[in-house]
Amino acid sequence: MNTVPRKGFRARVLQGMRAASYWRVACGAARVRGCATLLMYHSVPSPSSERFVDPAWRLSPAVFERQLRFMVRRCRVVSLTALVKDLRAGRKVEPGTVVITFDDGYVDTLQIAAPILARYGLPATLYLPTAYIADAEPQWVDRLYTAFAFRTRDRLTCGDRRMSLASTSERLSAYDGLRDRLRAAAYNERRQVLDEVWRALRPTVSMPRMTLTWSDVRQLVRRYPLFEIGGHSVHHADLSACAGGAVRSEVRGCVEDIGDEIGLAPRHFSFPYGRTTTRARQEVIDAGFESAVCAGGSLSIDGHADRFAMGRVDPNVAMGEFRFWSSGAFASYTRINRGAA
Repeated sequence: MNTVPRKGFRARVLQGMRAASYWRVACGAARVRGCATLLMYHSVPSPSSERFVDPAWRLSPAVFERQLRFMVRRCRVVSLTALVKDLRAGRKVEPGTVVITFDDGYVDTLQIAAPILARYGLPATLYLPTAYIADAEPQWVDRLYTAFAFRTRDRLTCGDRRMSLASTSERLSAYDGLRDRLRAAAYNERRQVLDEVWRALRPTVSMPRMTLTWSDVRQLVRRYPLFEIGGHSVHHADLSACAGGAVRSEVRGCVEDIGDEIGLAPRHFSFPYGRTTTRARQEVIDAGFESAVCAGGSLSIDGHADRFAMGRVDPNVAMGEFRFWSSGAFASYTRINRGAA
Protein backbone atom coordinates (compact mmCIF):
# COMPACT_ATOMS: atom_id res chain seq x y z
CA MET A 1 0.00 0.00 0.00
CA ASN A 2 1.61 3.23 -1.13
CA THR A 3 0.81 6.13 1.19
CA VAL A 4 2.85 8.73 -0.73
CA PRO A 5 0.52 10.90 -2.84
CA ARG A 6 1.32 11.06 -6.54
CA LYS A 7 2.75 14.40 -7.61
CA GLY A 8 0.47 16.61 -9.66
CA PHE A 9 1.44 18.58 -12.76
CA ARG A 10 2.32 21.73 -10.80
CA ALA A 11 4.55 19.78 -8.40
CA ARG A 12 6.38 18.13 -11.31
CA VAL A 13 6.95 21.50 -12.98
CA LEU A 14 8.35 22.93 -9.75
CA GLN A 15 10.59 19.89 -9.36
CA GLY A 16 11.99 20.51 -12.85
CA MET A 17 12.55 24.19 -12.08
CA ARG A 18 14.45 23.29 -8.92
CA ALA A 19 16.69 20.87 -10.79
CA ALA A 20 17.36 23.49 -13.49
CA SER A 21 18.15 26.06 -10.81
CA TYR A 22 20.73 23.72 -9.29
CA TRP A 23 22.52 23.30 -12.60
CA ARG A 24 22.59 27.07 -13.17
CA VAL A 25 24.28 27.39 -9.79
CA ALA A 26 26.66 24.52 -10.50
CA CYS A 27 27.67 26.16 -13.78
CA GLY A 28 28.26 29.53 -12.15
CA ALA A 29 25.24 31.31 -13.63
CA ALA A 30 23.78 32.06 -10.20
CA ARG A 31 25.14 32.87 -6.81
CA VAL A 32 24.45 30.64 -3.80
CA ARG A 33 23.82 32.41 -0.53
CA GLY A 34 25.77 31.22 2.51
CA CYS A 35 23.38 28.97 4.41
CA ALA A 36 23.04 25.45 5.73
CA THR A 37 20.52 22.76 4.86
CA LEU A 38 19.30 20.24 7.42
CA LEU A 39 18.30 16.88 5.93
CA MET A 40 15.63 14.78 7.65
CA TYR A 41 16.04 11.01 7.29
CA HIS A 42 14.08 8.27 9.04
CA SER A 43 14.53 4.65 7.95
CA VAL A 44 17.17 3.24 5.57
CA PRO A 45 15.83 -0.31 5.65
CA SER A 46 17.16 -3.60 4.36
CA PRO A 47 15.19 -5.30 1.56
CA SER A 48 13.72 -7.73 4.09
CA SER A 49 12.35 -5.02 6.40
CA GLU A 50 11.39 -2.21 4.03
CA ARG A 51 7.91 -3.68 3.51
CA PHE A 52 7.09 -2.87 7.15
CA VAL A 53 7.95 0.85 6.89
CA ASP A 54 5.51 3.45 5.60
CA PRO A 55 6.98 4.52 2.20
CA ALA A 56 6.82 8.16 3.26
CA TRP A 57 9.56 7.53 5.83
CA ARG A 58 11.96 5.15 4.11
CA LEU A 59 14.84 5.53 1.67
CA SER A 60 16.71 2.63 0.11
CA PRO A 61 20.38 2.13 1.08
CA ALA A 62 21.41 2.52 -2.57
CA VAL A 63 19.72 5.92 -2.91
CA PHE A 64 21.04 6.98 0.49
CA GLU A 65 24.60 6.17 -0.53
CA ARG A 66 24.15 7.94 -3.85
CA GLN A 67 23.10 11.06 -1.98
CA LEU A 68 26.12 10.80 0.32
CA ARG A 69 28.48 10.49 -2.65
CA PHE A 70 27.01 13.68 -4.07
CA MET A 71 27.39 15.49 -0.73
CA VAL A 72 31.03 14.42 -0.43
CA ARG A 73 31.75 15.90 -3.88
CA ARG A 74 29.63 19.03 -3.77
CA CYS A 75 28.75 19.95 -0.18
CA ARG A 76 30.33 20.76 3.15
CA VAL A 77 28.84 18.26 5.60
CA VAL A 78 29.20 19.26 9.27
CA SER A 79 27.80 18.07 12.56
CA LEU A 80 24.80 19.83 14.03
CA THR A 81 26.88 20.84 17.03
CA ALA A 82 29.49 22.47 14.75
CA LEU A 83 26.79 24.38 12.87
CA VAL A 84 25.11 25.59 16.07
CA LYS A 85 28.49 26.66 17.45
CA ASP A 86 29.05 28.82 14.36
CA LEU A 87 25.55 30.29 14.60
CA ARG A 88 26.02 31.18 18.28
CA ALA A 89 29.37 32.80 17.52
CA GLY A 90 27.92 34.86 14.66
CA ARG A 91 30.17 33.27 12.05
CA LYS A 92 29.02 33.15 8.45
CA VAL A 93 27.79 29.83 7.12
CA GLU A 94 29.60 28.61 4.04
CA PRO A 95 27.48 27.95 0.92
CA GLY A 96 26.57 24.30 0.46
CA THR A 97 26.76 23.43 4.17
CA VAL A 98 24.67 20.35 5.02
CA VAL A 99 23.71 18.65 8.29
CA ILE A 100 22.43 15.05 8.27
CA THR A 101 19.78 14.11 10.83
CA PHE A 102 17.68 11.01 11.58
CA ASP A 103 14.44 10.74 13.54
CA ASP A 104 12.87 7.92 15.55
CA GLY A 105 15.67 5.43 16.23
CA TYR A 106 15.21 2.77 13.56
CA VAL A 107 17.56 -0.18 14.06
CA ASP A 108 18.72 0.24 10.46
CA THR A 109 20.37 3.50 11.55
CA LEU A 110 22.96 1.30 13.30
CA GLN A 111 22.94 -1.63 10.90
CA ILE A 112 22.89 0.17 7.55
CA ALA A 113 23.08 3.98 7.66
CA ALA A 114 25.93 4.33 10.17
CA PRO A 115 28.40 2.04 8.31
CA ILE A 116 27.70 3.88 5.05
CA LEU A 117 28.20 7.26 6.72
CA ALA A 118 31.43 5.99 8.32
CA ARG A 119 32.84 4.98 4.93
CA TYR A 120 32.53 8.60 3.83
CA GLY A 121 33.57 10.07 7.18
CA LEU A 122 30.31 12.00 7.58
CA PRO A 123 28.71 13.09 10.88
CA ALA A 124 25.00 12.83 11.72
CA THR A 125 22.52 13.46 14.53
CA LEU A 126 19.97 10.88 15.71
CA TYR A 127 16.88 12.11 17.59
CA LEU A 128 15.43 9.48 19.95
CA PRO A 129 11.91 9.02 21.41
CA THR A 130 13.12 7.31 24.56
CA ALA A 131 10.09 5.19 25.52
CA TYR A 132 10.24 3.52 22.11
CA ILE A 133 13.92 2.75 22.63
CA ALA A 134 13.32 1.36 26.12
CA ASP A 135 10.76 -1.12 24.73
CA ALA A 136 12.32 -1.56 21.25
CA GLU A 137 8.81 -0.71 20.08
CA PRO A 138 8.13 -0.14 16.35
CA GLN A 139 7.02 3.31 15.35
CA TRP A 140 3.26 3.46 15.61
CA VAL A 141 2.85 4.66 12.03
CA ASP A 142 4.70 1.58 10.76
CA ARG A 143 2.55 -0.71 12.87
CA LEU A 144 -0.54 0.94 11.40
CA TYR A 145 0.91 0.69 7.89
CA THR A 146 1.75 -3.00 8.32
CA ALA A 147 -1.74 -3.80 9.61
CA PHE A 148 -3.25 -2.22 6.50
CA ALA A 149 -0.71 -3.57 4.00
CA PHE A 150 -0.98 -7.19 5.17
CA ARG A 151 -4.62 -7.24 6.26
CA THR A 152 -6.84 -10.26 5.73
CA ARG A 153 -10.07 -8.28 6.09
CA ASP A 154 -11.50 -5.36 4.17
CA ARG A 155 -13.71 -4.00 6.94
CA LEU A 156 -12.50 -2.21 10.02
CA THR A 157 -14.46 -1.29 13.11
CA CYS A 158 -12.53 1.00 15.41
CA GLY A 159 -14.45 2.43 18.32
CA ASP A 160 -17.73 3.70 16.91
CA ARG A 161 -16.35 4.00 13.35
CA ARG A 162 -16.96 1.40 10.66
CA MET A 163 -14.75 1.63 7.60
CA SER A 164 -14.63 -0.25 4.32
CA LEU A 165 -11.15 -0.93 2.93
CA ALA A 166 -12.32 -2.56 -0.29
CA SER A 167 -11.10 0.14 -2.69
CA THR A 168 -7.81 2.04 -2.84
CA SER A 169 -9.51 5.35 -2.10
CA GLU A 170 -11.35 3.88 0.90
CA ARG A 171 -8.14 2.37 2.28
CA LEU A 172 -6.20 5.60 1.94
CA SER A 173 -9.02 7.61 3.49
CA ALA A 174 -9.26 5.24 6.46
CA TYR A 175 -5.48 5.13 6.84
CA ASP A 176 -5.10 8.90 6.70
CA GLY A 177 -7.91 9.39 9.20
CA LEU A 178 -6.43 6.95 11.71
CA ARG A 179 -2.94 8.37 11.24
CA ASP A 180 -4.16 11.89 11.96
CA ARG A 181 -6.05 10.68 15.02
CA LEU A 182 -3.11 8.73 16.42
CA ARG A 183 -0.65 11.55 15.80
CA ALA A 184 -2.47 13.69 18.36
CA ALA A 185 -3.35 10.83 20.73
CA ALA A 186 -1.75 10.12 24.08
CA TYR A 187 0.67 7.19 24.19
CA ASN A 188 -1.64 4.71 25.93
CA GLU A 189 -4.60 5.59 23.72
CA ARG A 190 -2.40 5.16 20.65
CA ARG A 191 -1.34 1.67 21.72
CA GLN A 192 -4.92 0.71 22.52
CA VAL A 193 -6.20 1.81 19.10
CA LEU A 194 -3.34 0.04 17.31
CA ASP A 195 -4.09 -3.19 19.19
CA GLU A 196 -7.73 -2.84 18.15
CA VAL A 197 -6.79 -2.26 14.49
CA TRP A 198 -4.39 -5.20 14.53
CA ARG A 199 -7.03 -7.56 15.94
CA ALA A 200 -9.63 -6.36 13.46
CA LEU A 201 -7.49 -6.60 10.31
CA ARG A 202 -5.60 -9.78 11.29
CA PRO A 203 -2.46 -9.14 9.20
CA THR A 204 -0.61 -12.17 7.89
CA VAL A 205 2.79 -11.12 9.26
CA SER A 206 4.49 -10.35 12.53
CA MET A 207 6.74 -7.31 12.55
CA PRO A 208 10.47 -7.88 13.10
CA ARG A 209 12.35 -5.66 15.53
CA MET A 210 12.47 -2.26 13.83
CA THR A 211 13.75 -0.07 16.67
CA LEU A 212 17.06 0.37 18.47
CA THR A 213 17.49 -0.81 22.05
CA TRP A 214 19.57 1.16 24.53
CA SER A 215 22.30 -1.42 24.06
CA ASP A 216 22.20 -0.63 20.32
CA VAL A 217 22.39 3.10 21.03
CA ARG A 218 25.47 2.61 23.22
CA GLN A 219 27.01 0.50 20.46
CA LEU A 220 26.23 3.22 17.92
CA VAL A 221 27.94 5.90 20.01
CA ARG A 222 30.93 3.68 20.69
CA ARG A 223 31.47 2.40 17.15
CA TYR A 224 30.49 5.57 15.27
CA PRO A 225 31.67 8.59 17.28
CA LEU A 226 30.58 11.00 14.54
CA PHE A 227 26.95 10.25 15.51
CA GLU A 228 25.37 12.66 17.99
CA ILE A 229 22.31 11.67 20.03
CA GLY A 230 19.49 14.17 20.32
CA GLY A 231 16.07 14.17 21.97
CA HIS A 232 12.69 13.49 20.34
CA SER A 233 10.48 13.46 23.49
CA VAL A 234 9.70 10.36 25.57
CA HIS A 235 6.57 9.04 23.86
CA HIS A 236 6.90 10.68 20.43
CA ALA A 237 4.15 13.01 21.62
CA ASP A 238 2.65 15.95 19.76
CA LEU A 239 3.78 18.62 22.20
CA SER A 240 1.38 21.15 20.69
CA ALA A 241 -1.50 18.97 21.94
CA CYS A 242 -0.10 18.34 25.44
CA ALA A 243 -0.90 20.18 28.65
CA GLY A 244 1.93 22.17 30.22
CA GLY A 245 2.92 19.52 32.75
CA ALA A 246 2.95 16.83 30.10
CA VAL A 247 5.18 18.94 27.85
CA ARG A 248 7.72 19.30 30.64
CA SER A 249 7.63 15.56 31.39
CA GLU A 250 8.15 14.70 27.73
CA VAL A 251 11.10 17.05 27.35
CA ARG A 252 12.80 16.60 30.74
CA GLY A 253 12.13 12.86 30.77
CA CYS A 254 13.82 12.53 27.40
CA VAL A 255 16.91 14.33 28.69
CA GLU A 256 17.04 12.14 31.81
CA ASP A 257 16.59 8.90 29.88
CA ILE A 258 19.38 9.65 27.43
CA GLY A 259 21.71 10.81 30.21
CA ASP A 260 21.02 7.71 32.31
CA GLU A 261 21.51 5.30 29.42
CA ILE A 262 24.53 6.69 27.54
CA GLY A 263 26.02 9.13 30.05
CA LEU A 264 25.70 12.14 27.74
CA ALA A 265 23.22 15.01 27.85
CA PRO A 266 21.54 15.58 24.48
CA ARG A 267 22.20 19.01 22.95
CA HIS A 268 19.63 19.04 20.17
CA PHE A 269 15.87 18.41 20.04
CA SER A 270 13.42 17.45 17.31
CA PHE A 271 9.77 18.36 17.92
CA PRO A 272 7.70 15.25 17.07
CA TYR A 273 5.72 15.78 13.86
CA GLY A 274 7.45 19.16 13.70
CA ARG A 275 4.76 20.65 15.95
CA THR A 276 5.62 23.15 18.65
CA THR A 277 4.23 25.98 20.75
CA THR A 278 5.73 28.87 22.68
CA ARG A 279 5.47 26.78 25.86
CA ALA A 280 7.12 23.73 24.29
CA ARG A 281 9.92 25.85 22.88
CA GLN A 282 10.62 27.35 26.30
CA GLU A 283 10.65 23.92 27.93
CA VAL A 284 13.26 22.80 25.40
CA ILE A 285 15.41 25.85 26.12
CA ASP A 286 15.03 25.45 29.90
CA ALA A 287 16.05 21.78 29.64
CA GLY A 288 19.44 22.87 28.28
CA PHE A 289 19.07 22.08 24.59
CA GLU A 290 21.11 24.22 22.18
CA SER A 291 18.86 23.85 19.13
CA ALA A 292 15.56 22.43 17.92
CA VAL A 293 14.06 21.51 14.56
CA CYS A 294 10.41 21.88 13.61
CA ALA A 295 8.05 22.06 10.64
CA GLY A 296 7.63 25.49 9.14
CA GLY A 297 11.01 26.72 10.32
CA SER A 298 13.52 28.36 8.02
CA LEU A 299 15.04 25.97 5.48
CA SER A 300 17.94 28.39 4.87
CA ILE A 301 19.94 28.24 8.08
CA ASP A 302 22.22 31.23 8.42
CA GLY A 303 23.19 33.76 11.07
CA HIS A 304 19.63 35.12 11.14
CA ALA A 305 18.00 31.75 11.75
CA ASP A 306 16.20 30.92 14.97
CA ARG A 307 18.19 28.02 16.49
CA PHE A 308 15.02 26.67 18.11
CA ALA A 309 12.89 26.77 14.95
CA MET A 310 15.10 25.32 12.23
CA GLY A 311 13.39 23.64 9.30
CA ARG A 312 14.55 20.50 7.54
CA VAL A 313 14.36 19.17 3.99
CA ASP A 314 12.95 15.71 3.26
CA PRO A 315 15.55 13.94 1.07
CA ASN A 316 13.04 11.37 -0.22
CA VAL A 317 13.00 13.04 -3.66
CA ALA A 318 14.46 12.51 -7.12
CA MET A 319 18.21 13.06 -7.39
CA GLY A 320 17.88 16.27 -9.40
CA GLU A 321 15.69 17.79 -6.73
CA PHE A 322 17.99 16.50 -4.00
CA ARG A 323 20.89 18.35 -5.60
CA PHE A 324 18.79 21.50 -5.56
CA TRP A 325 17.88 21.30 -1.86
CA SER A 326 21.35 20.33 -0.65
CA SER A 327 23.25 22.90 -2.74
CA GLY A 328 21.91 26.11 -1.22
CA ALA A 329 20.36 27.01 -4.57
CA PHE A 330 16.96 27.18 -2.92
CA ALA A 331 17.75 30.30 -0.87
CA SER A 332 15.47 32.47 -3.00
CA TYR A 333 12.69 29.88 -3.15
CA THR A 334 10.03 28.86 -0.67
CA ARG A 335 8.81 25.36 0.04
CA ILE A 336 5.97 23.93 2.05
CA ASN A 337 7.71 21.45 4.31
CA ARG A 338 5.50 18.37 4.65
CA GLY A 339 6.49 17.98 8.29
CA ALA A 340 8.44 15.58 10.40
CA ALA A 341 7.78 12.29 12.00
